[in-house]
Order: sequence, then structure tokens, then C-alpha cells
Amino acid sequence: MSWDEIAVLVAIKGYKPLFNLQTGRIIVEEGGFNKWDYNGKGQSYLTESAPIEKVEEILNNLMMHQPK
Repeated sequence: MSWDEIAVLVAIKGYKPLFNLQTGRIIVEEGGFNKWDYNGKGQSYLTESAPIEKVEEILNNLMMHQPK
């Protein structure tokens, strides 16, 4: 998987229907450890809602597109 291409795809097309959005807030603790606060606000991350093969197919088609 490549998050760079996924980030661009989501920025242009939106996260639905390929992904879900999990909201919350990351908490960085002493020693550099972190955890996710599901009750927090202001940050989010993507979770898959479609098979990764579908995302792969979409990304490959976009990257291989030849303008006419």
C-alpha cells in the first residue's frame, strides 16, 4: 500500500466510499509512546471500507491513464 497516492486520491475525490473516517485525537505520552483518544476531537485517520484490491485498481488506472 502507498499512503501518498491514497492521500492524494482522498484529497481530490473524498474518502467515501472507499474509506471511513475515524475521528479522535492522538495523545503522546512520556517516553514517546502514543495512543488514540476516541473521545477526542480535531484529528482523524482513514479505515478501509472497500477491499484494498479495489483501491489498488483505482490508483493504478489513474496513474496509468494516457490523455488523448
